[in-house]
Amino acid sequence: MEAIEALRAEANPAITVDKLGKALRDRSNYLVSKAAALAADLSLSALIPDLLAAFDRHLIDPLDSDPQCWAKNAIAKALRHLGHHDAQVFTFNSIRYGSKGAVASSLLQ
Repeated sequence: MEAIEALRAEANPAITVDKLGKALRDRSNYLVSKAAALAADLSLSALIPDLLAAFDRHLIDPLDSDPQCWAKNAIAKALRHLGHHDAQVFTFNSIRYGSKGAVASSLLQ
């Protein structure tokens, strides 16, 4: 987690994008949530594809991959902050997940 937070001070944006991209592909939902939050804080829109892939991945067997929804919520907030407002992605996925649109509705607010 300290390595993720240290990226705030990284002078080379390419290194930050690369390391956050790797963190977004990690199995740890907590690490993914921290990486997503930092991507939003640093306005790294280059990570939108990685964020979308991580969102989808955490909907596969969600009770095991992200039981507290840390990753899914952080990713949804990051995507909203980065200007990715494709509600169809979230509506479809939330229906598939069975959350009755909780994630999608948070994006549309």
